[in-house]
Amino acid sequence: MAVRRFLRNVRPGPLLDAVDGLRAFAGRAAVVWGRRDRIFPPRDAERLAALLDTTVTWLDDAMTFVPHDRPDAVADAVLSLLPTPRIGP
Repeated sequence: MAVRRFLRNVRPGPLLDAVDGLRAFAGRAAVVWGRRDRIFPPRDAERLAALLDTTVTWLDDAMTFVPHDRPDAVADAVLSLLPTPRIGP
């Protein structure tokens, strides 16, 4: 029930307003998307990845709330963006 209430209250305006900020983002980004997502289609992931100049990591066993379904995959994607620490002189 909470998911239905959340989805009923999502308004596209604020999401669309964020596009300009995403275009200006100069950092590295990870897009991790569930293949079983029934709310947001694959083309949304591809558009977001193109906007952020990155690729999509597809998860066959995740749905809409990827951080809930696969927090390990989200953590791995974030860690992959961090610089590798240099050890030694």
